[in-house]
Amino acid sequence: MGVEIISGGSPVVLNSRIWSWNSSLQVIGSAASVSDLGAVDMRDPRYVWRTQRSVRTVVGFLAKNIAQVPLHGFQLEADGDRARIPAGAKLAQALDRPHPNVTPFEHMQRMVIDRCLWDRYAALKVETADGVQLVRLPPHRWKFRRDGQDMPVAVRFTRSDRRVVEYTLDTMLWTDAYSTGVDATPMDVLYDLLTEQHESGTYRTELWQNGARF
Repeated sequence: MGVEIISGGSPVVLNSRIWSWNSSLQVIGSAASVSDLGAVDMRDPRYVWRTQRSVRTVVGFLAKNIAQVPLHGFQLEADGDRARIPAGAKLAQALDRPHPNVTPFEHMQRMVIDRCLWDRYAALKVETADGVQLVRLPPHRWKFRRDGQDMPVAVRFTRSDRRVVEYTLDTMLWTDAYSTGVDATPMDVLYDLLTEQHESGTYRTELWQNGARF
């Protein structure tokens, strides 16, 4: 059964899978929003993850190893120290059981992968009868709205009718990276290297297929 929430007067339906949104939501803001996943786009982290074994091997190894470490919540004290959140607190329960269909290991693994590929992560905190659930937002479907100091102030979606769905940060569990004022990902840094590697492989394949044979 889906969970229905209201944002900006518009209903948004989340089904039981943590990554699924209704079809009225679409990608915004990055190269992935205008590219076909079947086309070569080394700036699209989804394409790179699917086709580049070096990136997938390194990021996957990192994510699987970090995900084995239990994730705990802490609260900042007045003296600057930190105190671990009690086991019965909502955040602690959410981290221990983020979603009925997702284990803590899977949740942390996806968080690390999102950070490595997209430099950001966000999950919507959804109140249910069983407590707070963390619904991961696919990174290619959202971006931060920032203020004049490039600080995040909200998370924004674009619907198929071009209407924007916006969530305030207090309804999210999120992380942000250094902002350059543009919607960039770490794949932009690797673009030249990955493109050269792809073209080199294409050239060798064509040479083997079409070269003279004796």
